[in-house]
Amino acid sequence: MHRVDIKPAADAMLDSIKLAGVELGDAGREDFLLGNIKARQRMIAQFTLAGATRGLVIGTDHAAEALMGFFTKFGDGAADILPLSGLNKRRVRALAAHLGAPPELVDKIPTADLENLVPLRPDEDAYGLTYDQIDDFLEGREINEVARRRILHAHSSAAHKRAPPGHNECHDEFDIGASVIVVSTYATDGLNFRWSDALLFRSFRPACGHAVESVGTYGRGGRANSLLPECPLDLIFQRFHEVRQH
Repeated sequence: MHRVDIKPAADAMLDSIKLAGVELGDAGREDFLLGNIKARQRMIAQFTLAGATRGLVIGTDHAAEALMGFFTKFGDGAADILPLSGLNKRRVRALAAHLGAPPELVDKIPTADLENLVPLRPDEDAYGLTYDQIDDFLEGREINEVARRRILHAHSSAAHKRAPPGHNECHDEFDIGASVIVVSTYATDGLNFRWSDALLFRSFRPACGHAVESVGTYGRGGRANSLLPECPLDLIFQRFHEVRQH
């Protein structure tokens, strides 16, 4: 294991930007921008280690984070493989428990912990939503209208994070290696938009054995067809064990 201190590099980058005369805003905005610098410096270190060891960088983004845009563009959103990207938060926890992770890790309060002024700020505090609400949305369960609109707003605002470079979000097809995923148009209260979440669906093929071809349409009552394909946890567990054996 290698322990790399990214603080000197992150602080030096922020200082260099400020010396160049860039106005970063108030203290809270500057702290937020420094958090993004930290996430990107971390990936610089990880890709350097991967290059030195002829390895790959494994990302930890999951479907709930992809939906909400809760990742740093070209920071923790950058990785060679994203084995959890097709799982929502409760499925990630179920998989961790199945693989023997200690309860204090499985049930740990999720936090990006990148901001100095708000250390250990819970993800759910940043969302203004619970992971249960986000997971219910992904699974097509009923959620209240306020939560539904907050999720849709977060998703729309973060579209630029999920669209692969060179791809226009108006496209229905996303070529992600060996397969092309066709994503349906979603309609909400007369507003049409298309999912560009190649990351959100990437791991469904190895986990469930098939590509996602259609993911349904929203209704006005806070319900939607599940955005996650029917893939039982025991099948997900089985596929992870098979991958580990190889």
